[in-house]
Amino acid sequence: MNIKIAELLPLATSHKPTLRVVYAALSKAYSIDKEKTIQTLLYIRDKNNWAWRRDFTRICLVWIKNNDEETFNKIITSFIMIGRWDDSFFCEEIINDHILSIIKNHLELDNTLLKKWLPKENQHPALARLIAKGIGLTMKEYRLLTKKWDWPFVNTLFKPIDSYRVYL
Repeated sequence: MNIKIAELLPLATSHKPTLRVVYAALSKAYSIDKEKTIQTLLYIRDKNNWAWRRDFTRICLVWIKNNDEETFNKIITSFIMIGRWDDSFFCEEIINDHILSIIKNHLELDNTLLKKWLPKENQHPALARLIAKGIGLTMKEYRLLTKKWDWPFVNTLFKPIDSYRVYL
């Protein structure tokens, strides 16, 4: 692993690295080897292999989108599968037509996990309106969509007793 790419790992573990420091390290690593940098970010984001540094990788995703949108569109699906759905719409700045088409396609497949992670109107109104408009729904339809998901994937054996009672 190149030394500039290796600099990303300690940044990911630090409590709150500044945007300037993260962007500088990412810019250096990205200019040296784009593919290895993206692999490192996926490794950092993977909750099974490492520290599952969501905030750090999201900062890096914003930088990649702003500096190389074509690559961003290619890799965002990998980040969704490694992390979680809200990695693709955690802020207004990151949403583009490609992400909206991914969301729309998965909603047509009735992806309940996506419905679970879609931003709720009362929690993130601007983000919810942006997504609803982008996928061609009224706010009423969007609210119904985000409220009508069920929990077929919840394993009640691994939930605390209070949650266990709720889901039975």
